[in-house]
Amino acid sequence: MAYRNLYSTECLDVQADPERKSVQLEAASSGYRPRYVTVEIESLGELDRLIAALSEAREYLK
Repeated sequence: MAYRNLYSTECLDVQADPERKSVQLEAASSGYRPRYVTVEIESLGELDRLIAALSEAREYLK
């Protein structure tokens, strides 16, 4: 795996693997012992739906 880091904060990482054509989202809870959840996206349609949902969510922050 040769993931390329695209976005990183204390609780969220977005990485892409160009060879496998996949995107990985990793979210972590805060605290002494953080817990991690990783979502692997290998479908362009699924990624498009996520982008659309985030774009819609953006409107609520205006």
